[in-house]
Amino acid sequence: MCPHFIKRANSSIRIILPIILFLLCSCNLTQQKQLKQRDTEFYVNQGIAFIQKGEFDQAISDFNKALEINPEFAIAYYLRGIAYGRKGQYDQAISDYTKALQINPQYAMVYYNRGIAYQKKGQYDQAITDFTKALEINPSDAEAYGNRGYVYEKKGQYDQAISDFSKALEINPGLFMAFLHRGSAYMQIHRIDKALDDLNKALEINPKSSDAYSSRGMIYSTMGLRDQAISDCTKALEIDPRFAGAYYNRGFAYFAKREYKKSLEDFNKAQELGIQVPSRIFDDLRKLLLGHRPSPPKLLVGFGFWFSGITNDYSIQAILGDGPAARAGLKIGDRILKINNIDVTTLGKLSISYGVSVGEKRTFTVLQDGNEKEVELVAEEPK
Repeated sequence: MCPHFIKRANSSIRIILPIILFLLCSCNLTQQKQLKQRDTEFYVNQGIAFIQKGEFDQAISDFNKALEINPEFAIAYYLRGIAYGRKGQYDQAISDYTKALQINPQYAMVYYNRGIAYQKKGQYDQAITDFTKALEINPSDAEAYGNRGYVYEKKGQYDQAISDFSKALEINPGLFMAFLHRGSAYMQIHRIDKALDDLNKALEINPKSSDAYSSRGMIYSTMGLRDQAISDCTKALEIDPRFAGAYYNRGFAYFAKREYKKSLEDFNKAQELGIQVPSRIFDDLRKLLLGHRPSPPKLLVGFGFWFSGITNDYSIQAILGDGPAARAGLKIGDRILKINNIDVTTLGKLSISYGVSVGEKRTFTVLQDGNEKEVELVAEEPK
């Protein structure tokens, strides 16, 4: 059974609320202009207060009034964009950020927040462009590096993600989200030692992070440290009892320990909370609990390796003992390209770790050290 790396989306999004200061000079402004500016000041600052209280519709109403008085007031567009973004209305937010930038194209904070809106919509290339522009204007913005790194991680560009997270940490060595997500990126390129180090540092900064505990638990599972994996996932669930990914990850750890009843309970809970657990997992667990099989399902370790089915890179995560994979010369980090001449790289998320009996054969084409290698493996009884 392949270990799966389940974590939640980035939650550390910064929203910048500027301090609005209006300096009214009677020698330069007519009385009418002063009154308009005072009214604009009132509506904008009241709108900011509504944002801070979570009353976004009232905030939008006040920014509308400010823009009726001064349609060229870039800050009001920016703030209204924030309010729309907080409501999840990202198209409206992007529209307002764009209007603000048309008036003043040097607002780094507007590029940053428009990048967040694009990120939320899954428009990752546009998000990267905006974070890059924000960094051109303000190259010391650690969170812009962090969020650009997060988008690279979502795109599967792990080297770029790690580079951005590292730059963020050079600027702000205490940036929790950079350690958390750099650890995830290291996990994806099979640098387990570095991933574990980053998750440890993330938990030093924020010992109440359910995401960090669940992610570290998945690393421990990959290392075969099942008790530590279960402990970390349990801590994650103590912090957030509705964290579906922690139940899912703990379910795999219990399965590896052959604690099938606990594994089934966790997978049931994960599915109840929204994760689509493969039906074959439930079928195999029920058979095991009924005593139909004295050992785990054969392909779970029958070919002697695990590979990731949660991402699209299909790289081998673990070689088990001296089984078929080890004897064929496969290595951790080899990327699986084909199974029985079927190109798995076009199939999306995949897990093949179910349903093969002892003696069944599969032909694997892997990319090893830059070269394609084809091997035929025969499933064996797990040792």
